[in-house]
Amino acid sequence: MVSALLENILLKTDSLIERVFRPSLDREPVEFSRYLAAPERILLIADQDLAGTCLASCFIPAIRHKFPAAEIGVVLDPRHAELFEGFEMVKTWPWANRTPHQLDSGFRRLSSELRKHDYHWGLDLSSGGRAEALLTYASGAAVRTGISSGVNEKYYNLIVRSSSDGALLDRLVHLLGTLKLESPGGPPGISLALTNSERQRAQRFIRQRKKVRGGETFIGFAPEARPGKKVMERLLQRICARLAARYEPLRMMVAANLAPAVELKKNEQLSAHLVYFDNLRQMIGALAYCDRVVTGSAGLAWLLGEMGARVALIVTGKDHLAELGIEIPDNLTIIRDSDEGGAEELAVRFTQ
Repeated sequence: MVSALLENILLKTDSLIERVFRPSLDREPVEFSRYLAAPERILLIADQDLAGTCLASCFIPAIRHKFPAAEIGVVLDPRHAELFEGFEMVKTWPWANRTPHQLDSGFRRLSSELRKHDYHWGLDLSSGGRAEALLTYASGAAVRTGISSGVNEKYYNLIVRSSSDGALLDRLVHLLGTLKLESPGGPPGISLALTNSERQRAQRFIRQRKKVRGGETFIGFAPEARPGKKVMERLLQRICARLAARYEPLRMMVAANLAPAVELKKNEQLSAHLVYFDNLRQMIGALAYCDRVVTGSAGLAWLLGEMGARVALIVTGKDHLAELGIEIPDNLTIIRDSDEGGAEELAVRFTQ
């Protein structure tokens, strides 16, 4: 509560400084024809969760197809940066503690580094948060745009109107279509992928554990820490506890790379099931070869579903994948806390 109160005070202070002391957001006129025709450096700012990173990856093929020589920068959560390994001419910019004001030292350092790169385009691919829009402005990009709303519109100098009722993916496709960026080969999809060696290593990792138990079903559980999602966290804790009581460590693992390590280690019941991988790519590879995966991470469910894994996504409140406008594959099951039978029981049944 104290941290939330402090954050609100800083936000109000920054807004006051912006209104009273800071010069107008209008800068020197931009020659749009110069930058829109052939941008040399393009910055993408993704939402903080894994779904936001996956969404940003959907548009890299279209950018690369249209502007093969352009350097692409992606602002994302530091834990996700390694997912872009192997992408040519793509630089990742880690941004951990996102704050909707410029008084944060991390924000100032990042925006300073971005300005040094002199990006021609700054594309805010988030769902409309002030923090991402503010960084788009502070990056110094010549052309700045994103999903327009009353909160963030003043930080852009290129406003593209679209239906506020549409899913985020559709609105972003419309936005990039206005910039003449169209995905080659149809609708945009996740462009993140594992190498053959990573897949083989993950397959061996799971095969060794299944071999000990004579090939029995192996379960993966993967929580993701997200600010302000306490109801989800408590539900996932209960589901995880039930699964851990049902399946011994040789039949189930809790992949912990996206979750707060301190909180998980407090639970002695889970200690034998916890697995911390060297990086996120290894974790995703291992989960892809589990027989069943249960997670509360929409991004992870989306990514694993695209890889062919059988996944159950636990949902409390709004369905994040539906908000994004993602087509749900047959191997991805949505379990809502309001479903008949209860999410805990349905999650256990899914693993059987």
